[in-house]
Amino acid sequence: MTAILGKARILVEDFEPAFTGYFFLLSLSLSLSLSLSLSLSLSLSLSLSLSLSLSLSLSLSLSLSLSLSLSLSLSLSLSLSLSLSLSLSLSLSLSLSLSLSLSLSLTSPYYMQVMLGEHDLRVFEGTEQLVKTNTIFWHELYDYQTLDYDMMMIKLYHPVEVTQSVAPISLPTGLPDGGMLCSVSGWGNMAMGGEVNLPTRLQCLDVPIVEPVACQASYPGMISPRMMCVGFMDGGRDVCNGDSGSPLVCEGVLTGLVSWGRGCAEPNSPGVYVKVYEFLSWIQTTLDANP
Repeated sequence: MTAILGKARILVEDFEPAFTGYFFLLSLSLSLSLSLSLSLSLSLSLSLSLSLSLSLSLSLSLSLSLSLSLSLSLSLSLSLSLSLSLSLSLSLSLSLSLSLSLSLSLTSPYYMQVMLGEHDLRVFEGTEQLVKTNTIFWHELYDYQTLDYDMMMIKLYHPVEVTQSVAPISLPTGLPDGGMLCSVSGWGNMAMGGEVNLPTRLQCLDVPIVEPVACQASYPGMISPRMMCVGFMDGGRDVCNGDSGSPLVCEGVLTGLVSWGRGCAEPNSPGVYVKVYEFLSWIQTTLDANP
């Protein structure tokens, strides 16, 4: 604006009509200045409207609109704002990758292996077969609060060798009768009263099937049609922590799986098992869909 006024003064000194040009140039300069300020405000409002979707666009638009007069100061402020936005973005991506890796480690079958033919956990007896898992099939109706539909199948990465220590077992063709004596095995806790005593050798216990009426009386409103009670009503012998998923074999048939209970070996608190018979259809459907 100073350069334009200088030229107008020279014209005034030469002759009178140029004086009108002085005001014309001045008014033109003012309108140009007003136009520039309107453009600047429009740029700022547009940047603010886009800041929610991309915060970096605000700093870039400001640097472009004011770079003519304050190029040095704006370049310094731009470098600071960019470094701040980059550091925030880096911390966000880091937390996301950590949560993702944790999720994969808990659910991916590639982090699991199955040991078959195990007997003594501390001794290699030559009967063991270590196999990677291929796929895990959770029952889609599993309820982590009521523990109903507590059933899962694991597909191994490759077939296993059938030996005297590793062999398939038959599935049930009906429900077990109350009082039937079965056997359960596992490496669960053998101590009572809050103490821990984990065995190194596989333990086995003969336990009776509890009548459904007595089972419901022990756990009112908590026993679903897919559950059954197994154990001694007077306590003293039972499965415990670490035995979950252990097989209950009745007359050579896989009749149940250890699921949950109240304490360990407490009176009137038998162990609660999954009725394998109630899942025959789901097992067959899963096998057919995943040959």
